Amino acid sequence: MSLTQWCVGACFSRHTDGGGIRGLSCLIMLQEILYRIQKDEQLPNVPLPCDIFDLAGGTSTGGLIVIMLFRLRMSIDDAINAYKRLSKDVFSKKKCFF
Repeated sequence: MSLTQWCVGACFSRHTDGGGIRGLSCLIMLQEILYRIQKDEQLPNVPLPCDIFDLAGGTSTGGLIVIMLFRLRMSIDDAINAYKRLSKDVFSKKKCFF
C-alpha cells in the first residue's frame, strides 16, 4: 500500500480544529503529509490538499483554514503564511471594542 492510499484511506475526512496555535499545527502536519505524498508519488510539485482529500470541515479558525485550502485552492505553504499573518491580528491580546 502506498503512502497516498494510506493517507486518503486514513484521512478521508480532513477535520481541522479551531483555536490559535492548534490551527497552525494542523497545517504543519498536513504539510508533512503532502510532502510525503509528493515524494511517494514522485510528483514534480506538492499536491494541493483539495486534490487529495474528498471532504474537509473545521470550526472557528479551522473553518478559515478549510476555506483557504478547499474553496480558495491555496497551496499548503501559502495557507501557512496567510494563517500566520491572520493570527497576529486575531489572537493579539490588545483589543478595544469601544
